[in-house]
Amino acid sequence: MPRLLFGPSRTPFAADASHRSGCSSRIFSPSLHSPMVEPAPQSPMQLSIGAVSRETGIAVETLRTWERRYGFPAPQRTPGGHRVYGEATVEKLRLVSRALAAGHRAAQVVPASVEQLRVWVGSSAPPAARPDADFSLDEPMASWVRATAALDGEALDAGFRSEWNRVGALHFLQDRATPFLEAIGAYWADGRIGVLHEHFASERLRDFLAQNWRPLSDRQSGPRVICACLPEERHHLTLHMLAVVLSMAGCRVVFLGADTPLADIEAGARQADPIAVFVSISRAADPRRVRSQLVELRGRIDPTIHLVAGGPSAPTGIDGVTNLRRLDDLAEWSKRLVTSHRSN
Repeated sequence: MPRLLFGPSRTPFAADASHRSGCSSRIFSPSLHSPMVEPAPQSPMQLSIGAVSRETGIAVETLRTWERRYGFPAPQRTPGGHRVYGEATVEKLRLVSRALAAGHRAAQVVPASVEQLRVWVGSSAPPAARPDADFSLDEPMASWVRATAALDGEALDAGFRSEWNRVGALHFLQDRATPFLEAIGAYWADGRIGVLHEHFASERLRDFLAQNWRPLSDRQSGPRVICACLPEERHHLTLHMLAVVLSMAGCRVVFLGADTPLADIEAGARQADPIAVFVSISRAADPRRVRSQLVELRGRIDPTIHLVAGGPSAPTGIDGVTNLRRLDDLAEWSKRLVTSHRSN
């Protein structure tokens, strides 16, 4: 089975606290008033998916994932096909968010009743990892999971560093980091560790990768490349994996990070004069939105700049957009890119 260019994203329940600020977009149908006619009752207040995300702190991609996986939140649709949600749904989502913060699993809380959620929110504390948990996994990933369960950042970082030095960056990403993240997701799903442990592991790995690729990128003399996530894409651990591979190939990485407006990517492409723009796309991303954004971005940036999409949900068949899903393919493609640039 081919290795994906980007490993598994953070589990889709994780809400990102870095939402951009803004006023809620409320969609409603005002009644017409006449002195001769009894006013029609107001329609219940409806919120767009973006407004719900801002109201609850739950990422748009997460709301869509829960809808597909659990059947909640179930939206109504406007005549134009857009999702809208009532206030009762928003109130339940606030309870779900609090239950997740208390350490409960998404598979448990999203389908639960409001009454049960109130019980959990009122009485639960974040759970520790189960003391009898069996982490059956090859070394060194098993020791990394144990360090995660113990919230031992020093041991986890030491384990990352040892394997990075022993097997090299590319094998570390393919054969160590990806299985580790998959195991963390599986152990969270069956209750052997909690939400806080998944967050802890993801953040430590992200920091470790950034500490390695940033100084390497700064020392390079090759072409500049931009790394960014499309708007509403907040899973950016995998973008750091991409930056590792590009830095190793000799590129200087301009890292724009998660949830980057297309106008900002366009402005970065004008200012940095990159040879390529790379975007990562997680499983939680909406396929139609991603395809539309890539088409628009391709039209916004100079046609001589490569536009590369990678990740489990990266669409294919878009004119002018290169799709790379395997890390080793990305490494080879990047090396050819740098060699071609230097020969010109």
